Amino acid sequence: VSTMLYVFFALLVGLSAGQSAYFPQYKDYAGKPYHVSYTNRSLTLNDQPVLFLSGSVHPPRSTVGTWDGIMKKALANGLNMIQVYVFWNYHEPLEGQYNWEGRGDLELFIKKCAQNNLFVNLRIGPYVCAEWDYGGIPVWLGHKKGVSFRTDNEIWKSYMQKWMQVVVTKLKNYFADQGGPIVVAQVENELHGAPQSYVDWCGTMAHSLGAGVPWIMCNGQSAPTTINTCNGNNCAGFADRYGQNGKVFKTQPGMWTENEGGFQVWGGSPNKPLSYFWGRTTADISYAILQWFARGGSHMNYYMYYGGNNFQWAGSDVTTMYAEDAGICPDGLPHEPRFSHLDKLHRTVASVAKPLLSHPVQVHNEEHLQWYDNKTHKWEAGTQQLAFVYGDGKDAVAFIENQASVYVETKWRFKKFDMPPRTVFIVDWSGKVLFSSSDVQKAANYRQYTNVPAKWNWYAWQENNMKPPSNQPTIQQKGTLEQSQASEGRTLFLYYTTSVSLSAGQNTLEWEGNRGNAYEIFINGKSQTEISKPSHGGGEHEFRVTFNSPAALANAELTILSENLGYSNGMGSGSGPKLKGIINGKITLNGQSIDEQQWTMRPQLAGEYLKVYTPKGSMGINWAPYPPKQTYKGVTWLATNFTMPSAPTAPSSLMLRIPSGLTRGQIYVNGNALGRYWTLLREDGEGKPTQQYYPIPADWLHSGENLLVLAEIISVTSLDAVNLVWSTYAPNANAPTPQPYKLHDCGL
Repeated sequence: VSTMLYVFFALLVGLSAGQSAYFPQYKDYAGKPYHVSYTNRSLTLNDQPVLFLSGSVHPPRSTVGTWDGIMKKALANGLNMIQVYVFWNYHEPLEGQYNWEGRGDLELFIKKCAQNNLFVNLRIGPYVCAEWDYGGIPVWLGHKKGVSFRTDNEIWKSYMQKWMQVVVTKLKNYFADQGGPIVVAQVENELHGAPQSYVDWCGTMAHSLGAGVPWIMCNGQSAPTTINTCNGNNCAGFADRYGQNGKVFKTQPGMWTENEGGFQVWGGSPNKPLSYFWGRTTADISYAILQWFARGGSHMNYYMYYGGNNFQWAGSDVTTMYAEDAGICPDGLPHEPRFSHLDKLHRTVASVAKPLLSHPVQVHNEEHLQWYDNKTHKWEAGTQQLAFVYGDGKDAVAFIENQASVYVETKWRFKKFDMPPRTVFIVDWSGKVLFSSSDVQKAANYRQYTNVPAKWNWYAWQENNMKPPSNQPTIQQKGTLEQSQASEGRTLFLYYTTSVSLSAGQNTLEWEGNRGNAYEIFINGKSQTEISKPSHGGGEHEFRVTFNSPAALANAELTILSENLGYSNGMGSGSGPKLKGIINGKITLNGQSIDEQQWTMRPQLAGEYLKVYTPKGSMGINWAPYPPKQTYKGVTWLATNFTMPSAPTAPSSLMLRIPSGLTRGQIYVNGNALGRYWTLLREDGEGKPTQQYYPIPADWLHSGENLLVLAEIISVTSLDAVNLVWSTYAPNANAPTPQPYKLHDCGL
């Protein structure tokens, strides 16, 4: 289905003028200042109550050339808002040096939202979590002496306020009081256990920035001057408790900022164990949404709506594809049947926005319905069958809810309903079912993969077989340096080198490091062994490896390559800087400390420094043809060229497939970093890699010849399985029955 058809369908079922006032698009307010406020019922625009259906999209996880298409799909899919995190460490990677270009062009992204008639929720944070490296906080800030994050710490608060002012000033023309699309903004993020003085300061500081819109604080502590919002799989409980501050539905509207769809970690599987972090069924998502609006919610946001890809910036242990189970897949194609089912839900909710917002919230005012007991053949009083009714007469709308895990016959106003387990119906005054959360239809299309015929001519360059570039910056000192102190967050890699004496036979190397780190050990330039500790949570860890030396060596060169697998995105109130590499100065060889001796630290791989992944940089390398099925250990750069293949007529995306033959490394296309590949198998024993498909953004490709470079870190045994594939959506007549948690899988 093309984007134009989505738009056509959106126009075909457009809302009436009266309805659209309660479910507006940005075009209804664009071009002149308008006032944003709120009541206990909803956000208001010029005092008009409004309902928002929103989706999260992160600019750095997508490319500039994809933004417009994603937003057109969102609008046509029935959304009227985009929710966007601002990643501080992406925009200010080095103190005082700002990045507002390319994927960092936040102003252009907001402008695209406006051009596509979408309002914006601007979540500045600056801590964002988001499975993003360091939770969005710059590495350099962790180097400030005495800093303590997300608490009543003057260093933290000073830099936080300065950054938030930078963002608000940068986007000053895009807030509602200037006629722009930004109608709400967020300070902090999922704050727990912080001093109340800091919480209150966040609210006061945010309002001092001059944004002119309401501020929210999500899922945790919130200042009295901010709206407390919900994050989670299901926010019915949040509604029932009047939020976490006791004010939601009393003096503040019900806002659901993260209807969480999950994310994926290396080695994870949707099958064993069944993990929330993989994803949720479409029926479960729909059930939770309707429970929320039934109780009085007026804003709901999908986290994520389009997850995109982590181009080298993933939080610890997070796959390159992000939020693979979202409504739009990381390659930009719709995730069916989810996309189509939620399209119907959006249009139905929008069509009843007027009766919803014209009447009081119904939380704790629900009707308990009877259900038919097939054993006693009697109608019994129900505790899990509820009706939330808005209005009366012909304008009435009701949410009929079956919380039971079994099929139930119930009735409302003498109308009987056969309800599947955990289902909500939206019904009109006559009892006609307008929408069922569990009625997920078989998708009209399903995903197919077609190999692109290509003759690969691979070339290899092993950087560990040569001396480092003479002009590559190094740090030389007695004792090891923690990795971020040397790399400043500009690279994932750091070489540690020193001179050691080895015993004949087995040698044991031990050091203190961090989970979410990998290390490779070299002696005199030859790879000996490697060790990794994937972990989403991070934390210190004792590492130990052994390797053999054929003879005693007095002045052997020991090199340890530390690879940062991503900083943990978790950051509690009062926490300090995150560490990588060799930490706390603890490293021993055969039981003897070697930290106090002379070390050389070299940030970046040699190939990174020389930019061998770019067309220009690759010309200065002495590449050698890669022999078929040749095993290379250590850091091996692999390069080839390919011609852009002809695209299928059906909606499609081009992907690089790496199922086997390589271990772990980085992908570059025409000099652009696509992210990490890793052939680590899923934990379910089925023998499949966690991720084998890597979408290539169309705006990175040339019509003629293209350069593909892989930086293999551990070992390559064969490149035979590496290929390009077209992923397309085709008619579903012969497709297998969709399975839960896969549903036409977005292609991980």
